[in-house]
Amino acid sequence: MHKPITEILKRLPGMKEMIQKARDEDLIFYQNYYGIRITPDELVLRMEDGLFQWGTVNWKLRSRAYYIAGLKNLMDHSKTDESILNRLKKIEAGS
Repeated sequence: MHKPITEILKRLPGMKEMIQKARDEDLIFYQNYYGIRITPDELVLRMEDGLFQWGTVNWKLRSRAYYIAGLKNLMDHSKTDESILNRLKKIEAGS
């Protein structure tokens, strides 16, 4: 179900301006409930495909540095989880 973004934005007051601000200031869209982090151009594509057609109250604009920091945090946690898993395996093996 592909609709032009101009039609979609008519139903979502303020989203056109929010998308433009994100592009102008090199920001990403962040949606807390689902943990979605997405660039403005990718958001437009997804909206045209019928996804993420939510109003401005559902989105926050964040810096790319915030996004990268979040990814690094996830990587650090995955390393910690792997370390814990390895220790549990050693305990189970009787080491």
